[in-house]
Amino acid sequence: MALAWVGLAACGGKPSSDGVCVYNHAYQENFAPDSVATLLDRAADCYVLVDPDDPDAAASIDALHTAGNTVGCYTSVGTCEDWRDDFDQVAASCVDQQWGEWPGEFFLDVPDTAWRQAMVARFERFAGLGCDVVELDNMDWAYDDANLQQYGISTTAESAEEYLAALCVDAEAVGLGCMAKNTTRGTPTAMGGTFESYPGEKDWWDSSHLQSLLDAGALGVVVHYGEWDCDAVFEEYIGWYGDRVSFICEDRETRKYRHYNH
Repeated sequence: MALAWVGLAACGGKPSSDGVCVYNHAYQENFAPDSVATLLDRAADCYVLVDPDDPDAAASIDALHTAGNTVGCYTSVGTCEDWRDDFDQVAASCVDQQWGEWPGEFFLDVPDTAWRQAMVARFERFAGLGCDVVELDNMDWAYDDANLQQYGISTTAESAEEYLAALCVDAEAVGLGCMAKNTTRGTPTAMGGTFESYPGEKDWWDSSHLQSLLDAGALGVVVHYGEWDCDAVFEEYIGWYGDRVSFICEDRETRKYRHYNH
């Protein structure tokens, strides 16, 4: 499956590069993510990530397409979230101990039949909304030995890779691209990847994963959180990965995302 990423030409702002401009309605770290109003007002020829369970975001997808955007729809494939409509259906597939970092969220224990059916149902719904890509959050949940031990997660890294590869096949079967998160492990057919960065943890992932996406002409996004000097960090990532890397930065001064590659 081939997906022509939009936004490779300029769309406004400094500094600039050949990467794709990115808007983010789904990931909230320290401050509020991009609002739907911001997406509709500013995003053009960009990669726009939305939470499709937000009715306003779901209703904006057609307008975002009209502005030339590629729309990614967020879903967590490694945790149960108690605010999702299908939580009762999937809760038995997750561990009982709440994830310490995120209230109401529980790591996936085993991707059993009920879980897989729920994921396929999500993908079908996202495709019906008009999403182009599904972004697979928490796909590295079973690659951390400390998490496996602390939360009693039964899934092995090897079985997690098989599960993630099957998820991408499920997504592609309904016409969605597959967007990886923080790693490409287990997602050999990923159309791109998002990597989360912090002031004390820049470029912490296996750099070959992001670089291989960029070398293949796929989308490689860095979302950097809690930064006072976003311009300097953007230049660092350009130095490490070249002009094709896409970048968005949570600015501590404005308490909002700054959008690069415009």
